[in-house]
Amino acid sequence: MERLAGFLEELFTFEKNQLYATLLATFVADITNAQNTATFIDKVCKSMYANTRKVVGLRIMTKSYVKIYGKGTNVKHDYSFENIRSTVYFSGEDSQENEFVKACLFVADNIYNVIRKMESYQKLLSYDQLTGAYTRRVGLNILKAHIARSKRQNTDAFVIFIDLDDFKKYNDTYGHVEGDRLLSAFGDYVKSNLRQHDLFIRYGGDEFVIYLETPSPEVVLKRLLTDSPIRFSYGIVSIKESDNLKELLEIADRKMYDAKKRAKLST
Repeated sequence: MERLAGFLEELFTFEKNQLYATLLATFVADITNAQNTATFIDKVCKSMYANTRKVVGLRIMTKSYVKIYGKGTNVKHDYSFENIRSTVYFSGEDSQENEFVKACLFVADNIYNVIRKMESYQKLLSYDQLTGAYTRRVGLNILKAHIARSKRQNTDAFVIFIDLDDFKKYNDTYGHVEGDRLLSAFGDYVKSNLRQHDLFIRYGGDEFVIYLETPSPEVVLKRLLTDSPIRFSYGIVSIKESDNLKELLEIADRKMYDAKKRAKLST
């Protein structure tokens, strides 16, 4: 905060101008309730556009996101801070407004630093660090929403329960480090064979849940079984079989164990 206060004291040649002080306060209020990068940058653009006279366009970049808003002109200024780089286009030169924009973007950069850290924490909570699948708690909540949407739209969708074959034996034979490598390889393999809107959840240990919105889940399963780094058994259930997620998982789980028993009997 001392760094921010010092910057503003040096920057604001108009620090006694009540209008700019009010506009800066408005800008801060507009952008502080954003929960992620996309929403935050969108709010920065809209608020900057609304609270200035000569800003007609912006191009704002973070390491992972780019937003272009409004239109470009020949009158432009570049601003670069720790987390955000920007090009702002003006309808004409105005040194005081240029300083105001610079101050707003500096404040935005400081606020975004907090949002960026929050997103990192959310990612840690949402994804299993070993396999890249959703964690059980987060994944099942997303799965509920996906199933509800598929039912509303009357779309074919399936829940697949997966258990890795003889994983405990592999762990006991080669050790937990190699077991973790195998889990990581399996996670990478599954993700590379799923579409962006499919779901991949680590249910626990060597158990996983996949959600496919397709009339032909066997096509995806055949692809997964072909070159998987470890054999697995699975049970599959259509979401039409129950309106209850717990029941769907129980049905798929039973089918998976039945398949595992049949495979052992056939060997």
